[in-house]
Amino acid sequence: MRQVIHSIITIRYLRIIQIIYQFWNRIRKIIRKYFGLNFELSYPMEGESVILEPWIQKKDSVKLDTFCFINQKKTYPKYEINWNEPEFGKLWTYNLNYMDYILQDNIPVNKRLQWIQQFILKSYLNQVGFDPYPIALRGINWIKFLSLQTISQSIPSTEISSINASLYAQYQILTNNLEYHLLGNH
Repeated sequence: MRQVIHSIITIRYLRIIQIIYQFWNRIRKIIRKYFGLNFELSYPMEGESVILEPWIQKKDSVKLDTFCFINQKKTYPKYEINWNEPEFGKLWTYNLNYMDYILQDNIPVNKRLQWIQQFILKSYLNQVGFDPYPIALRGINWIKFLSLQTISQSIPSTEISSINASLYAQYQILTNNLEYHLLGNH
């Protein structure tokens, strides 16, 4: 009953176009699942390297394999991250999937690369990380990470190709899931 009341209160403030796209997104998801239509999770792609200006460092969110978002901590041993972590709710899991922490200077490059590779390898299991907002933020974080000259020169070209292919596929998913129901896109 409480959820119904909250839904009514929420719907009251939505525009008609938002309600239409809420229904459309739900129906489209069912149709895609019924017909077995899935997005590719990797595309081979070649492109130009990007060099970015320095950015503002964020607060450290990982220390000794313990991830801390919204004041909730979780330790994942041996790089085995649960990208769908249910324990602390969707916002915490979104933060995990944003991967802001790969920009922390105090984490070895090889560990940050292993997190990215683990994300790519486990992407077919990831239900939260392919929502539009996590894709948008993670993509920017991966690009920032790869644009660092000292890091990009130490990564084998095959690994960069794998990351670029995944990144390109993620942006294809983002392009096909514009958030009209929110009157904008992340």
